[in-house]
Amino acid sequence: MSDRIEDQLRHYYDQVIQRVDPHAPTAHPRVQASRGPRAAFAIALAILLGGLLTLLLRSPDDVVLPAPTTTSTPVETISSPAITEATVNLLDAPWDRAELDPSEVEPLLVDLWSRSEARYTCSLLAPVSLGPEAEDANARRALSGPYPEVYVAWDNPEGPGMTGESRLCEDCGRSAMGIHLRGFSGEPTVMWEREPGATRLQFSDGSSLSYRIDEDYRHEDGTARLLGRLYLAPEGCAHGIWTSFGEDHLLWLVKQLRFVSGHRALLGEVDIPDQEISQAGDPPWSAPPLETDEVDDLLVERWRDHAAALNDPTQACPLMAFENLGVQLDDAAIRTANYGPWAVAWDNPSGPGHDGQGWPCADCGRGAALLTGHSGAQSGTSRPKRIEWSDGSYAEYGYSRVPYVLLPEDQVTVPDRNTGEPAKPVQEAFVYPSEHPNCVYEIWSHYGTSHVEFLVGQLRYVEASP
Repeated sequence: MSDRIEDQLRHYYDQVIQRVDPHAPTAHPRVQASRGPRAAFAIALAILLGGLLTLLLRSPDDVVLPAPTTTSTPVETISSPAITEATVNLLDAPWDRAELDPSEVEPLLVDLWSRSEARYTCSLLAPVSLGPEAEDANARRALSGPYPEVYVAWDNPEGPGMTGESRLCEDCGRSAMGIHLRGFSGEPTVMWEREPGATRLQFSDGSSLSYRIDEDYRHEDGTARLLGRLYLAPEGCAHGIWTSFGEDHLLWLVKQLRFVSGHRALLGEVDIPDQEISQAGDPPWSAPPLETDEVDDLLVERWRDHAAALNDPTQACPLMAFENLGVQLDDAAIRTANYGPWAVAWDNPSGPGHDGQGWPCADCGRGAALLTGHSGAQSGTSRPKRIEWSDGSYAEYGYSRVPYVLLPEDQVTVPDRNTGEPAKPVQEAFVYPSEHPNCVYEIWSHYGTSHVEFLVGQLRYVEASP
């Protein structure tokens, strides 16, 4: 991976991790050098233990994970104050073994990966076996979100699990275990570095696994779900894994993970563009404001409801609206969107959009465009394109997620899961007006860069009071 690619991936990793955990270090592990005598000692100890482990292995086909440092049942006995230093060993990486044939892999994993954004940056990883705990388990997609992700849960006919309302059950078997193949780069295992009960394992290829009790899902008998975060160093990819069957089963699942033939990451085949910056004169919203009767009633109502919910309604960011939606949305209907404080979306009768579960569609028209605003520091997003106006305002826009932010627009497609036709993921713009430094306005469109630029140019303030 080139330095430029790695620098950009590191930047997006920092953004994602800081949203999840503000205490996490903001550097890709390849550029975050170890410092101090403690780090040197830890490295030396890891190398020594790794060598001893290698000598003890009976054959290269045996991938031996260490005995759990704590009793696996009940899992609440895991009580180390931080990442357990004693478990930092150089273990053989299971995924270095022979790749699986796609026919040997759960079909849902293959299908979701083939349609996901993760396929650009992360190879498909799948278990050889789920263990006797899942002999009768059925796989299903476990996430309904705005982006196509590889998130698979296995449901058992009975035994511990989670209900559809995300509550623990003693014998429903739902979501007994699962895998989440994430697409961003970095090492989110450091997210748990300061949390009690976390255990960390190190692999010989630089990969690592950390796991802990999921305190949000603990059974009455004290047992709980275990959450694992696996970082694959060769690709810089971070994945999630969970189980309701204790520590031994979690380690078993990790031991079974392999890459899949013909399903390796595509990023190496793509040229990553630099951010394009353009200069402009006065910002669009310097034009005369719109009157409320020129704006959809739903938008004004949503904004006023948001302002009324604040301790001080006058602190709400000013309402903005589009003076013109463009010909792409001539027949669109406005509706409430669950995406921001006063978000509204426009649905077309046909054309690009995303379905009710967030998957891009070629011709469903749903959520073709969106507008919302919120309070927050104007930190920027480093999307592929940026406009800077003469008053210091700016906007950054482009495809909204890694890896789409890194790819030329003509290479960004996701197969429509119903028709198989190429569909465009949503493209976002974040607008930062200089006169309101704590306000951010967000736009999205499924009609590509030209429509996003058009909508940004149509933003106007609205003469409305809370």
